Amino acid sequence: MKKKNLDPKIEVTANLEGLTKPQFVVITGGIAQAAIDNPTVAPTTLDPTPAALKAEVQIMAALMVAAQNLVQQLRNNTELINKSLKIINDFIVSGWVPEIQKKVTNPEDIKLLGFGIKGVFDGHSGSGVSITNSKPDISNVEYRHLEHILTFRNNITGHIGLPYDGLRIDIYEYIGTTEPTDIKKMTYIGSASRGKFTNHFTEDQLGQKVWYIAVYVGKKSAADGSSELSVKVQATVV
Repeated sequence: MKKKNLDPKIEVTANLEGLTKPQFVVITGGIAQAAIDNPTVAPTTLDPTPAALKAEVQIMAALMVAAQNLVQQLRNNTELINKSLKIINDFIVSGWVPEIQKKVTNPEDIKLLGFGIKGVFDGHSGSGVSITNSKPDISNVEYRHLEHILTFRNNITGHIGLPYDGLRIDIYEYIGTTEPTDIKKMTYIGSASRGKFTNHFTEDQLGQKVWYIAVYVGKKSAADGSSELSVKVQATVV
């Protein structure tokens, strides 16, 4: 018996809009399986075949699991990095500084060992450090869900404060698969007056690579000059 065509007034829909990725996998996997389980109902002309659709859904599901594992690993690594940061800071500030204070008497030797001298050379006074002879370093990128928190430090003093003639830090990003070779390919995303900046992302940017670069801008005007560019830093959206 020949099948009748569906009444043209009845419109078939897939109802796939507005789903989360896990919901999308469950529903599309169910559609593929329903066609496999009901071969006398599903048209033989379906392209791709139900088996091919099911295979593609399974690939997406596996990739999502792998991505989630990567996100968890990045979070774990960030936590371990922050713990190491505190340990190292305590080693130097609580352990080494008192010993240097007691046993190294020559100010030049103190500087030679990489330590500051309060009020003379510790980064806070900005003595001799300007945007013309220093640049910002992107010293850390803290990963949060759909956020990166960038920390900037002066490459000479190691402190988050701006040089005495610095107005702000301008930050640029590039999202893609290959490291950009020119800042002109990067996008300005904002400025920081001290050493922190938070960059926000959207759900569809999850897993993408991001490159950052930063530069000091002078107090008088942008035309007054800017520093050298920082070293580019690469991160991933989690």
